[in-house]
Amino acid sequence: RKPALMPASDPAPHRVLLGLHAPENVRLSIETAAEFASAIQSELLCLLVQQEDLFNLAGLPFAQVIGYGGSATPLTLEAIQDHFSRSLRVTQQALVEICARANVPWHMENPLGEIWRQLLEIIREGDVVVVGLQELRNAPTGFLGAARLLLSKAEAIVLPSAAGRTEGPVLAVSMARENQRS
Repeated sequence: RKPALMPASDPAPHRVLLGLHAPENVRLSIETAAEFASAIQSELLCLLVQQEDLFNLAGLPFAQVIGYGGSATPLTLEAIQDHFSRSLRVTQQALVEICARANVPWHMENPLGEIWRQLLEIIREGDVVVVGLQELRNAPTGFLGAARLLLSKAEAIVLPSAAGRTEGPVLAVSMARENQRS
């Protein structure tokens, strides 16, 4: 069945693009993306971006990691690599489990860079982008600027419901294209 946000006369998007850069709410984002991909019968591409700016900070005297107990330790290249390695494993495990359950083909890319630049480079016209609200808020162009940039190519942006909620709204934003009939 087609999601309600797509007009019946338009072809379904060919893939769902999931943009991740932080381990928070990974399962919720993957579940939302997999459910959407299953509904429109498309593949899921997970883009887990390693934040380049963290690597640039490694080893600088002021760069520290604050632990759970409030203790500070130096930010090292090894600590950053360990963090991204753990994030990669957690994300892959969740993708395997959730996409198998939803019967959705998937693959993952793990580039180094900045999430918005990576998303804009890989997105194709007609993609549906699943991205967290926090990522949109933290975009260099702001929430509306990021939404406009993504919607310049994407068919829609889907924001998973708030963390910790077992149910709730999933926000989907779409913009009519000038060359489409109303």
